[in-house]
Amino acid sequence: MSITVTPSNDLELVVSAIGPDGCVYHDTVTVSVVGAGGEASMYVPNVFTPNGEGLNETFHAVMADPEGFIELLIFNRWGQEIFRSTTISDAWGGRHNGKAVHDGTYMYIVRWRDRCDVMRKEKQGHATLLR
Repeated sequence: MSITVTPSNDLELVVSAIGPDGCVYHDTVTVSVVGAGGEASMYVPNVFTPNGEGLNETFHAVMADPEGFIELLIFNRWGQEIFRSTTISDAWGGRHNGKAVHDGTYMYIVRWRDRCDVMRKEKQGHATLLR
């Protein structure tokens, strides 16, 4: 027997079954929605403010499945790579070679392996640094 559920949000299902002994058994199953269309959800902010106030100090990808993270690359407006991380917890703090970079727009590339379809994914975009 199979039951198909297509939730758009995480939910808990209460499952009841009658065992071979004639007793009714219950269990709760949590269904986690990973992302839209079967793709693990991933969000990249478009602005960060490494100014020491404690909010939005670093730039990094936010992923539902961080184990799939491969790398984050940051480039300046001349296409020079100024940051690379292969660990999702290693975020960019707006520095290059130990010095703070100027306010402006920087290009990023995030690469990850999607656990839903086991495919390598890539997202490119721009992030604005404001101090």
